[in-house]
Amino acid sequence: MQDGPNKRNLRNLTPEQLLKMRNRSTLTAVRRDGTPLPLSFAQERLWFLSRMDGIGAAYHLALGLRLHGHLETQHLQAALDQIIARHEGLRTSICEQDGQLVQCFEPATCGLPLRILQVAPGKDPEAEIIRLAEEESSRAFDLGHGPLARACLIRTTDTHHVLLLVLHHIISDGWSNGLLLKELGAHYSHLVETGHPAPLDAPALAYADYAVWQKQPEQHKNFEKQKAYWKDALAGAPERLLLPTDRRRPAQQSYEGDYLPLQLGEELSAKVRQLARRFGITPYLVLMASYAIVLSRLAGQEDLVIGTPSANRVRKELEEMVGLFVNTLALRFDLSDGLTVDQLLTRMREIFLDSQDNQSLPFEQVVEALRPQRTLSYTPLFQVMFAWQNVEADPTRFAGLDTEPAVLARTASQFDITLELVDNGTCIYGGLEYATSLFDKQTIERLAGYLRQVVRSICELPEQPVHSVPLMDDAARAAVLEISRAVPMPASPIRAIHQLFEECASRHGDRVAIVSGPAELTYDQLNQQANKLAKYLLERGVRTGSRVAVCLSEGLNTVVALLAVLKSGGAYVPLDPAHPPERLGYQLEDSSPLLVLCDDGSVPSLEPSQTRDTLVLLDRDHAAWQQYSGDNVSDELTRPVSREDLAYVIYTSGTTGRPKGVMVPHKGPANLVEWFRQQKQVTENDRVLLSTSITFDISVVEVFATLSCGACLVVSERSRLLEGTYLVETIRQHSVTVCQFVPSLLGFFLSCEGVETCTSVRSILCGGEAFPSHLAQRCFEVLGHVRLQNLYGPTEASIYCTKQDIDPSANYPAVLPIGQPIAGMKMYVLDRHMTLVPRGVAGDLYVAGPGVAMGYLNRPKLTPERFVPNPLVQGEQLYRTGDIGRYMNDGAIEYLGRDDFQIKVRGYRIEPGEIEHALCQCDGVTNAVVISWQDEAGEALLVTYVCTTNDASSLDTAALRSSLGRQLPDYMVPSLYVQLASLPLSANGKIDRKQLPEPSGINAPASQTHKGPQTPLEEALAQIWAEVLQLEHVGMQDNFFDIGGHSLRATRIIARMRDVLGIEVPLRVFFERPTIEQTLYYIFEELEAAEYS
Repeated sequence: MQDGPNKRNLRNLTPEQLLKMRNRSTLTAVRRDGTPLPLSFAQERLWFLSRMDGIGAAYHLALGLRLHGHLETQHLQAALDQIIARHEGLRTSICEQDGQLVQCFEPATCGLPLRILQVAPGKDPEAEIIRLAEEESSRAFDLGHGPLARACLIRTTDTHHVLLLVLHHIISDGWSNGLLLKELGAHYSHLVETGHPAPLDAPALAYADYAVWQKQPEQHKNFEKQKAYWKDALAGAPERLLLPTDRRRPAQQSYEGDYLPLQLGEELSAKVRQLARRFGITPYLVLMASYAIVLSRLAGQEDLVIGTPSANRVRKELEEMVGLFVNTLALRFDLSDGLTVDQLLTRMREIFLDSQDNQSLPFEQVVEALRPQRTLSYTPLFQVMFAWQNVEADPTRFAGLDTEPAVLARTASQFDITLELVDNGTCIYGGLEYATSLFDKQTIERLAGYLRQVVRSICELPEQPVHSVPLMDDAARAAVLEISRAVPMPASPIRAIHQLFEECASRHGDRVAIVSGPAELTYDQLNQQANKLAKYLLERGVRTGSRVAVCLSEGLNTVVALLAVLKSGGAYVPLDPAHPPERLGYQLEDSSPLLVLCDDGSVPSLEPSQTRDTLVLLDRDHAAWQQYSGDNVSDELTRPVSREDLAYVIYTSGTTGRPKGVMVPHKGPANLVEWFRQQKQVTENDRVLLSTSITFDISVVEVFATLSCGACLVVSERSRLLEGTYLVETIRQHSVTVCQFVPSLLGFFLSCEGVETCTSVRSILCGGEAFPSHLAQRCFEVLGHVRLQNLYGPTEASIYCTKQDIDPSANYPAVLPIGQPIAGMKMYVLDRHMTLVPRGVAGDLYVAGPGVAMGYLNRPKLTPERFVPNPLVQGEQLYRTGDIGRYMNDGAIEYLGRDDFQIKVRGYRIEPGEIEHALCQCDGVTNAVVISWQDEAGEALLVTYVCTTNDASSLDTAALRSSLGRQLPDYMVPSLYVQLASLPLSANGKIDRKQLPEPSGINAPASQTHKGPQTPLEEALAQIWAEVLQLEHVGMQDNFFDIGGHSLRATRIIARMRDVLGIEVPLRVFFERPTIEQTLYYIFEELEAAEYS
């Protein structure tokens, strides 16, 4: 297997030394006198895994062989009986004696019955072979009753059979299977040719002898040395490879799988061998390097661990022995530091040789030594495997028959992905076994394509940097670019957003354009008012590009002012009079507006010294600007407003604590509004609610999309929006048909009393923050089949640049996708090297197109950091959003959160939206936010803030933990729980995380302090745990795995609980509830359920 055992040490041995080493042995036959014979370490692990729910046939080994010609069935049966009689290991079963697992054996005369199945006439023979083989392979074994092997013969015609052997992995491995098939052929051939059984004695040693030898003190010393190597090699390694999956990882690993064949072809296979010879390595390492590059790029991790099997037959006596010898090595690769491919190959060679020198330590002991976080959702240390075979085994000889391997269906997967490859000397081929609970077939097909491309690339240019090795070929890259770009917007004579309004006003002059309380204006009236004020502003010196601050109380004049500034050629700077004076003062200082438009209601918020010469009071100066004519002002401008001219400067929060002004030209919002018109997002029959402050960029949509489509804009009192009765009554009174909410405000609206009476609402646009899918479901439940859309875009990309229509019947992830680019826009997903990533792979979201802003006002250093040249299109600018996303199979973008919102706890990268989604599925929970918080010891803990229904007066944290434990891996279950009446919202309706209360001391995790047993049942359980774990005492909240527990000890505790207390507990409980206190919760729940069933 691979490069052979201990290659580095063997290289310097003489033939005599090598022979002496191979013949050394303390491995002797153990007397079969009734003394219990232990399991090997590998058998213990497989027995443990067999107790897990859903394991199915994941550890069944199936061999298929087509037999062409006249088959002597009686000789085949006799050959099978000879094999099982000769190999004690094939007659092994696993028994419990006095709480210990031991090997038991069926008598040598037990035989291995050959089950014969006939394909019915008229049935498709090949389909029937696949079906029958799958049924036979999937049938469960009872590990307590042998033999753990069975044989089946599928007959299609008198001269065509398929022989199927199925063995449980606990008694065999791939090497053993090859030995068995070869021996079976020899026995059969001898019977056919002589009529007598082959005179073969039973082997002097059997697998049970190896298991005893493995646990001798001498071996323990050797294992301790190897354990030190593995602890050092894997110290600080990531415990999980974060591959992008098509579905959320289940709380408990599903072993259902499928298999995708893969071939490199003769030409590429030859190049692999050639590169291997050049660097003095084997093709195995070339392909391992390629696999590691693909996985690293897909997961976005430069430090990764890949499992690989090692035959582990380092002794001469083991070479012909049947049993479970194969060991698993966890190989860690670091692809950082600007490595080139040739450097990586050299580094991997050293890693592999070191691992071979330490290959005998059972994988189970490596896991125990490292003590990774244990979870039911995936395997410890690694989740991907690479299995390699140098040369395919010789064809099996059955006298008088032609044989060929039978390709069997693969319906199980032990890991997330396993790459299996064989080199038969001509071609390298094999396939990818994968977990169907995580991946779709087309995702694995793409991965196979990436692997071929990487192999081809590194063979052609091994000197290239690892990060620049292309994953995609030209076709795949073109396909990703295609979905990144929307269809361009048709050419339009419209240059500026206010011109869209003017064009609409000329057609709908008599229609009501805007309503605010009892006041209203028609399109004609609104246009005239804006023209008058624009001419006044021109008189005051406003020119194209001049910045004009707008700080007004809510009402009609706010919209008049915005239009007037744009009509005069200026750019408006919206200010909110409700904001603190210090913030307003900074914005005025930073933007240096030529004029400040305000009124009596807003002027007290402004510092007089900053506005002394620039102030325009629209109410007091009403007569001054009303004297101008209401005709359009385009002829009076020194030059026409162009698409490239500045339209507005909106301030957003900055990382330095100071807001930053985003400069947006006309072409961005004009493109968006034109798209709104063409898509009929808003029509002339709609009434649109203005619910956001003009300082929030989505107000641009509410104002200008409405007024460019002939609809009516309904101005709300923002200060009263969080009064549920006011919001509902406003929508009902004005028959509002289109609402735009951030998801947090939508959640509030849906909780308002009487919301179901808002039947006029036909469309809801959501944007501004991540949109939980459970909230969309609730919206459909409350409002019926309203049109619901998720829109995405930062201020720096002119409000919205993608759209996703939400289908009520679709099954979405925890956070809704943000969809595809709107017309004219482009959305790229790039890695940290600004390289286009494949579909399905997470990366940084970049925006291109007319919506991209000009940069940040007065921020010459920050602007080039976020607005960067597009490496894919010369001369085009990109905006780096700081958001993470990926393109899904349907072409929509899945939003994965922000860099600064992602949480890392105990080495795991966590997206809080996934936990929040699970929380909102719990009874009584209406809303939730999850954050990371450091306790006094500096440990990062997950904290959840939850809002509950009115009848949930107190928070049942135990029930929440239990519910989450059934949905999520344990590392994603929060430690602290805080109940709030409502989540704090910012002025724009988003959840304000800064205003969440300090969680210190609230529902602190009890494991921080020792809690002893209080009841007789607690004392009994604590005593059992202490005895098995060899501890003086165990607390009620001590984590089983943190105090020395592992899988075998868990099974011993279960046996002791059954014997002493008469209580049966499934093995999975130790993962889901790893403390005595949590185990008792489970026991009481089961007893209560049984009482009422």
